[in-house]
Amino acid sequence: VLKNARKKFCDEVYFRVEDRNVSLAKAMLLIAVEDEAFISFNQDMDARSVLNERREIPSSSKFDYESGSLDAFLLDGKNITTWLSKLDVITRQVEVELIPKEIRCHLAEVLEAMNFVLFDLRGFTRSSVLKDPKQSYLHTVLSSASGSAIMLSIIYIEVCRRLGVTIVGAGVGEDFLIWPQTDNTEELFKLSEGESWFARVNGNCVKHPGSMASDLNSGSFPSVELGSNRDIIAIALANLKVSLSTQTGFCSTEHLKWDDSITSEIMIS
Repeated sequence: VLKNARKKFCDEVYFRVEDRNVSLAKAMLLIAVEDEAFISFNQDMDARSVLNERREIPSSSKFDYESGSLDAFLLDGKNITTWLSKLDVITRQVEVELIPKEIRCHLAEVLEAMNFVLFDLRGFTRSSVLKDPKQSYLHTVLSSASGSAIMLSIIYIEVCRRLGVTIVGAGVGEDFLIWPQTDNTEELFKLSEGESWFARVNGNCVKHPGSMASDLNSGSFPSVELGSNRDIIAIALANLKVSLSTQTGFCSTEHLKWDDSITSEIMIS
């Protein structure tokens, strides 16, 4: 499972694959599978060692590690395909919100529906608990509706992609900001009920609302360098590594090494 998850991940972010075809959601779920497989395998080996010392017959593992099947490996009771379908469900909810509107909705209306479903209906919020690994795994964020800033951005990007809206982003100071790809950036900053789309979405995602992120306006975008999907994955990996390293006993030193090799694979492009 470990080898297969790593291989699938590297295939997903391979530098010959066009960046627009890289799935942020699938990549992050493969990372979670590798982590969970590593932890489960070592727990199982520890249990087998105890049983062997007691000269008892080892109990069968909860998972056939030799098969290497990613579809059979479960994250909180669901496989990767099922977790990906959660994003499809959110997408359909947004589409339902758009039914009363015209068939060809304006970008602002699509984003308004997206914000309502994600932040109001489903209650997604940025976690106030810093450096908690659970806030950096896609499946746990989808379950709890609480996650790190970058994970909320990934969910937003993935759902909008399913809606046919391209969301781009860039690192600004300590924050990673997102916005729809559009020639009319001024529209993103128009106030509606005292708040712009840009302020609302990034206010839910950024770490410091009072940072330089809040000083951006439509005229600032030409000087902002857009991040690729691989860049976003690298940021998510870096955040995950930091959160894991602060959790004593959560993972071993060997477990943390995978991030360096995967980041190198991403940075080839």
